Amino acid sequence: MWEQQFLKWCIMGCYWYMNDLEELIQYTSALRTSAQRREDPMPTFWTQIIASHWADLVLDRIDLARESIALAEQSAANQPFQSPRFFLWLSRVQQALYEDNPAVAQKILWEDWKPLKQ
Repeated sequence: MWEQQFLKWCIMGCYWYMNDLEELIQYTSALRTSAQRREDPMPTFWTQIIASHWADLVLDRIDLARESIALAEQSAANQPFQSPRFFLWLSRVQQALYEDNPAVAQKILWEDWKPLKQ
């Protein structure tokens, strides 16, 4: 099951990199609706970060993008995900950069780096 969810997340990334933003937005919306119906934390996580998060930014829905990160963090809490911090980190950095705040992006990088050094 997780492989299928990861593949769907990768498809969203392909739409992003192909600049097919309409398809990204539609696909993200459909996957989020499906994840909500199942109430499974893994699909919820994958439909809130990276490319799906970028879909919110493309629509200039900054508050929704922030909510997506918060929902992903909640979904990953106490779950056996492999690297949720990595994916959350990417989304939070992208959020700060989108909001034209590179100082915040850099702060996120440094703050998240500290625990990894230990």
